[in-house]
Amino acid sequence: MCGNARPTTPCHQLQPEQVQRLRTALVEVLSASIGAGGTTFSDFRDIKGVNGNYGGMAWVYGRQGQPCRTCGHPLERIKLVGRSTHFCPQCQPKG
Repeated sequence: MCGNARPTTPCHQLQPEQVQRLRTALVEVLSASIGAGGTTFSDFRDIKGVNGNYGGMAWVYGRQGQPCRTCGHPLERIKLVGRSTHFCPQCQPKG
């Protein structure tokens, strides 16, 4: 999705269409993640003792250096507020 903002972009600088795309993407990813039982990166298990299965479905997270599934450019990882953040510098150019 070219034209998306970088993860470092302050929310007050997003254009209304960017906010709508972000909202749509958040709902889609959260729905898929919940449907797959969540994301397990360590030893978390649900009340039935089952790991979440969404981690392997993530399009960007944990895939730094691998090609973006949209444009093929290598994905990057940065730390943002102490958390890992992954993004495509081609699809999410500096604003």
